[in-house]
Amino acid sequence: MNRHYREQMKVGEFVSAHTTEPAVSDQPVFCGIPGADQPGREIVAGRFHVDDAPLRWEVSGRCGFAKEFTYRSEG
Repeated sequence: MNRHYREQMKVGEFVSAHTTEPAVSDQPVFCGIPGADQPGREIVAGRFHVDDAPLRWEVSGRCGFAKEFTYRSEG
């Protein structure tokens, strides 16, 4: 199955990410990130990109975790 997902995230020109397909494994997969215990799905990242000096990096084809969330700032 090669279903393309539409999840994406963008923070100005500094951060962007999008998903491509579900992660397929015959073993349980669990991303070690906060919130991964909430409903969501393991995915393959099409692209994770950060360009906010001094942080500059980009990866693709890596495991990710997609879920809906609400952001709020404490300030």
